[in-house]
Amino acid sequence: ILVHELGHAFAMRFYGIRSRIVLYHFGGLAISDSFGAWDGARRGRIGPREQIVISLAGPAAQLALALVVWLIGLQVGVRMELSGWIDSIIGSEIAEREFPKSMMLYALFDAILYPSTAWAILNLAPILPLDGGQVMRSGLMLTRARDPMRIAHVVSIGVGVLIGIYFMQHGQPFGLMFLLFAANNWQAMQYGSRGY
Repeated sequence: ILVHELGHAFAMRFYGIRSRIVLYHFGGLAISDSFGAWDGARRGRIGPREQIVISLAGPAAQLALALVVWLIGLQVGVRMELSGWIDSIIGSEIAEREFPKSMMLYALFDAILYPSTAWAILNLAPILPLDGGQVMRSGLMLTRARDPMRIAHVVSIGVGVLIGIYFMQHGQPFGLMFLLFAANNWQAMQYGSRGY
């Protein structure tokens, strides 16, 4: 989570926005200081293109961490679940390694790799407020779509419901989180249509 938020924070600073990171029980946030965000917007530094870069920087940092840890694991000879996933996709034999003698070593590598890959990929789903939703909204603004926020909310509702149902049907209770994202987007869309 910290690496993910550092990716956002460094991207914000690249555009001249001071930021800080807040970690909490559901994850974390890279928050721009209000004056820094205003100053960056005033100077024309932050538009939809820059917001896309900032949004993608978090998952990119996570995936970069996963790649480094995975490469180290391959060199050390640790059997990792990520290698099994890659084997099933490309048909290689990377995962054909013995489990390490220390279960702590195995757990350490998988504990870093699983969240750094699975959550980074899920975070790219086109659902507000996830990073993928921010990218979608900024992309709609770039295409000058009519009412980009409403379109982003509609897509977020549909994708949130689909992913939520999928995970719930497969016994994954965090599917509720995606259903809540869908409900929040429905509520935000209703408030937006009433002019709140």
